[in-house]
Amino acid sequence: MKKFIAVLLSLSVAPLFLTTPVAALQAGDVVVSVRPSEQDFDIEPGQSYNGVVKVTNNGRLGFNFEVSASPFRVTNDNYDPDFTTIDSSTRLHNWVKFPEGTKFHIESGESFEVPFTIDVPEDIPGGGQYAAIMIRTTDSVDEGATIKVVTQVASLIYGHVIGGEERKEGALVEHSLPTTLFDKPLELTAKVENTGNVDFKMRQMMTILNFFNGQEVVTPDSLGENGEPIAAQQLTVLPGTSRTSTLTWEEAPKLGLFRVRQKITFLDEEFETEEVVFICPTWLPIGIIVFFTMGTFWLIVRGRQRKQRRPQVF
Repeated sequence: MKKFIAVLLSLSVAPLFLTTPVAALQAGDVVVSVRPSEQDFDIEPGQSYNGVVKVTNNGRLGFNFEVSASPFRVTNDNYDPDFTTIDSSTRLHNWVKFPEGTKFHIESGESFEVPFTIDVPEDIPGGGQYAAIMIRTTDSVDEGATIKVVTQVASLIYGHVIGGEERKEGALVEHSLPTTLFDKPLELTAKVENTGNVDFKMRQMMTILNFFNGQEVVTPDSLGENGEPIAAQQLTVLPGTSRTSTLTWEEAPKLGLFRVRQKITFLDEEFETEEVVFICPTWLPIGIIVFFTMGTFWLIVRGRQRKQRRPQVF
């Protein structure tokens, strides 16, 4: 059975090479996006699966582009993508074919669907298989254009082998929930390690309540000005890696006392912590220290003056 789940992921789209000075490039000339940016497949040995990626030209110029399949891994806890390393878990790129070709042309404002197939061999290892469909522009469509730009984006494929040895294992490595903040936004982190051979999802959630009246200030359903969640995040953790999830309350007040809860879930595990968090500007504790220091000094001086004014008895 084929499982197809589209998860939208924000991928940066940036020029990789310019043959003319950057100053000559007009913003918005070449802008390309791809959807879905992630696809999950449950794959069986000897079976074939069909999929599609949708390429959209959001820029002002038409362009030619080429599609290809590459391995997909990550290089560190920041999850910087690696599209070159080949190992036992990145064989999937060899099974991806493009029945309608690999070179296409797209006009400004148009979308184009590129079909692909996954032909799974009979003899494959169990666990996860990971690849990326790369969309790469070759040049602008105008032959007389002074700018030729190369841009590359990726649509990730997560393959889960059915019938093989699958191990879903992971552990919470560390997490943080500060109790005192000085002129900093509230930031919660959770680091999860995948010790199995297939990817899984981790989810981090944050709830903030007013300490004095218990009113909810932020919940996992809260959205920012851009419409994106600010207190909940779900990330994919690849096998053999660890990944850190961070939630930040950018709109935290300069002064306040709050009860903060953090919930971390992955596989069948759930971890929840709660702390009372005091937020204040840096000058406040400094001012309090200066006030008490000066008060103490004044009391000492006042005491000495009183002692000096006492009548002497001979």
